[in-house]
Amino acid sequence: MANRAKNTAVRYNVAWIYTNNGKEQMLLKKITNPKYAIYSWAKRYIRKYEGFSYRFEKNGEKVLINRLRDFDIKTVFDVGANVGDWTSMALANFPDAEVHSFELSKETYKTLSNNVTNQRAALNNFGLSDMECDITYKDYGVNSGVNTILSCADFHDKRIKFTEKTGHLKTGDAYCQEHGVDSIDLLKIDVEGAEHLVLAGFKNMLERKQIKVIQFEYGYTQGDAHFLMKDFYQLFHQHGYLVGPLKPTGVLFGDFNYTLNDFNSGPNFVAVAQDYHGIVEAIKGRQILGYP
Repeated sequence: MANRAKNTAVRYNVAWIYTNNGKEQMLLKKITNPKYAIYSWAKRYIRKYEGFSYRFEKNGEKVLINRLRDFDIKTVFDVGANVGDWTSMALANFPDAEVHSFELSKETYKTLSNNVTNQRAALNNFGLSDMECDITYKDYGVNSGVNTILSCADFHDKRIKFTEKTGHLKTGDAYCQEHGVDSIDLLKIDVEGAEHLVLAGFKNMLERKQIKVIQFEYGYTQGDAHFLMKDFYQLFHQHGYLVGPLKPTGVLFGDFNYTLNDFNSGPNFVAVAQDYHGIVEAIKGRQILGYP
């Protein structure tokens, strides 16, 4: 009886110590519930095993860039450039390429302009979508990487305060025509759920296979957009592209599998025009046993 009382006192003492913030509350759950601790550890292990990460050096993005260095990369688009980290990586690895970067937020664009001063970078303070128009978007703060034009997307609303701001959108086809861009070697898209709209704006370029490689993000906001991975596969197959998740060893090309609809299956996918066999072979990765 005394031991039980002592254990209870220790448990309540731990509870008092570890309830100051979310991380400490999570630690409390693990201490008082071993099954939850195992469950939490297993989820983290699965993400690591499958190569899920938002860091360039861990999720395959840097691997993709490195392998494409062997090809004649002249034109790169960074749609959703944010503060310019990916743009800078592309400029450093493709010394002969011009990088066209697009950032919707005026405040973030200022940071982008300060961070990227290379003359080979064409910086644009507007976004790309399926039409040209002014738009009200959800802005989550200075230099935020989760701003979205989807008013229905509220995944981040509970933890980050947002304000509604205005910006301008153009289509990729119109921009290419205006700037004399005949082809794009690498198109990267990270626009928090509006990736399919950006692709729709490149309809003519896609039909003519004038975009060789496309890297796009896939996450929870695609659920708000009602455009799942099956829809991406159908879109790209329609235009003659191979598709696969981007992992630390490369791209896992293959047929669509329903488990890829899971919003944690990426976070990035890559599509390549199937005529470019050399690129497909160069960026292909080793299959992960059990995935997808």
